[in-house]
Parts: sequence; structure tokens; C-alpha cells
Amino acid sequence: MQIKQWITDYIRRTLLTTQGDMVVKGATAVERLVAVAVGQVLKSEGVGALPAWGVP
Repeated sequence: MQIKQWITDYIRRTLLTTQGDMVVKGATAVERLVAVAVGQVLKSEGVGALPAWGVP
């Protein structure tokens, strides 16, 4: 198995637990951005902050 595939599989097994989850770069490591309710949109919180879900 190639290292790239191993990393992808590892992230999928350990970080992404729910359909719709996304991976985002946190301050020191990758983090899980959880899926939310229908109708919410992903909004930028500005440079240096994680995106957040909100009402359009």
C-alpha cells in the first residue's frame, strides 16, 4: 500500500465518524468539522480561524 493511501485510510477510520464530516487544518493538527443540520452553510471566520456552520 502506498503511503498516501495509508494516510487517507487512517484519516477516514479515525477522524471522520459521520457521513458529511470534513477535515480542516487546525492550529496544530488536522481536525474534524462535524456535519450539521440541513440548510446550514459553511462560513469563513477569517484568517487564522476554523470555518463554522451557520444560517445563510
